[in-house]
This record gives sequence, structure tokens and C-alpha cells, in this order.
Amino acid sequence: SRDPSLAAAFLGNLTSMLDSGADVEYRECFTDRTLLIVVLPSLDACVRAQPKLCAPAAPALLACAARLDARAFRKSIQPILERFLVDAAGPQAVLAVVEHATLLLDRADASWAAKRVVDALARALRDDAGPRLRDAALRQLASSDVLDAVIAKASIAARNGVSSRVSTDLVPAVCRCVASKTCALATRVTAHKALAAALDRPPATPPEVLMRVVLPALRDSVRLVHGQPALAMCVLGCFDLVAKRLPEQSRILRDVLPSLIPLLDEKALNARQFDMVAGRVEAMLASAIQARRGELDSPSSV
Repeated sequence: SRDPSLAAAFLGNLTSMLDSGADVEYRECFTDRTLLIVVLPSLDACVRAQPKLCAPAAPALLACAARLDARAFRKSIQPILERFLVDAAGPQAVLAVVEHATLLLDRADASWAAKRVVDALARALRDDAGPRLRDAALRQLASSDVLDAVIAKASIAARNGVSSRVSTDLVPAVCRCVASKTCALATRVTAHKALAAALDRPPATPPEVLMRVVLPALRDSVRLVHGQPALAMCVLGCFDLVAKRLPEQSRILRDVLPSLIPLLDEKALNARQFDMVAGRVEAMLASAIQARRGELDSPSSV
């Protein structure tokens, strides 16, 4: 239909027919073969002619993706999803890709996933992205399954010459949210969870990213706690992971503790939260002092 509203209504009805829980008559009508030779070519023609229909077409397309195997997905659905990532498709189309990242990462080939799924996540984390889009991307990156899948696909793709953008694009974008003065508290908490997930995975946060991107963002984040205990605990968790990743434990004295110690004076913390901060500061200090003494006692220090 040339009327976008009618086309959107039709696509909504089509989705209910394609769902795996649809009535038997619909399942018998929309076989896998029918999806491949009728439904998918029609959806492709629809979004090709009217890119703004990508968003209403997304549920139908993703219903097809859930039913078809990886081979069929890569041949017939990946090319259609390309159209979801053009500017004309709009943010809702990108949101559909982001919210279904788990399914797409499972079905897509490594090179496509490393480029297109990461593209969608990176676009969702841009400064001009809306809160809903940004929050959806952060939730996905905070998920161990999604982040592990992104890293695995990027690793496979790298062998074929496709560069990984997890550490160069996604982690810096997450860090911008971590240190943002304008993001909502819930968004910043989720951003810290996403950063913690990345810190727990060295391929996502190699040493140069850890030192040049992550640490400055966390230092800024400490200054923005402003009586928010949940945020303080998130910052503590991230710094704890950073401390474990430093090449020499003595560097905790310079790179972690000067930023973390002010949390001990955060008046919004209750007794249990204060004890958690104090315990981690004491443990880090003990580890750093032990490492420093080891350095001084080594023959090379003489």
C-alpha cells in the first residue's frame, strides 16, 4: 500500500500470523518455504520502497528470523536488515536491531554481526540518540551473553580482515554515558554495569583503552556521585575491576586510590555500603603496598 498507515497496520497483523504461537491455520499457511519465497521478498520490497516502514516491518521480519535457520537468515534476512541501518529508516528501526541483538548475533555470520550489530549499538549510544535507544543499547551491553557474543563474532571476523570496534567504538561510547552530567541516574547505573561487563573481558578493554578511556571516565564519574549510593557502588565495582587489571599492582596507588578514597566521605552511604568501600580501599592499599615493597626488594631496584 502507498498509504503508510495502512501498510503499518497490515504489517502488524502479519506479525501475529507469523508468530510461532499463531493458530494452526496460520502455521500451515506460512511454512518456512512460504517465508522464503513470498513473505521475505515482499518485506524487502516494502522497506526498499518506503524506508520509514522499517520500524513497523521489524516485528514481522524478526518473527521470520526466529523461525528460520542461520543459513536462511544469512541469505535472505541479512540483506533486508541492511536497510534498517540507513538514516532514512529512523531510530525505531535501529531500536529493533538493538533490542533483538541476541537473536541476530546467534543467526548472523561473524563479519556481518561484527559490523552491522555493532553499528546499531554504536548509533544507539551516540550523543544525539534518544534515551530509549541509548538505554536499550546499554542494557544489551550489560548482558554477559550479548557482550560475549559480540566479542566472539568480532574475534572471528578479525581473522577475515574485519577490524573489531568493540574497544574502539562501543567501550568509549559507554564511558561517555558513565561520565555524563545529563544522563538520568538509571541510565548511568546501567552504563556502569555495561562498563563492568567490558572490564571483566580483556578483549573489550585492552590496556590502552583501560588507561586512556576507562580510567578518565571513572574519575569523572566519582565527582558526579552527588549523594547517589547506587552510583557509588557501581563506581566502586568498576574501580575494583580496574585494579585487578593493572599491569603492576603498585599502580593502584596512583591510578585508583586517589579517585576512590573520596567515596569514604560520601555521606549518603549507609553503614553497610561504607564498610564495602572501606574494605575494598583497605584491600587495594594492602595489595599495592605489598607490590611496592616487592619492587624495592628486587635486585633490579638497587
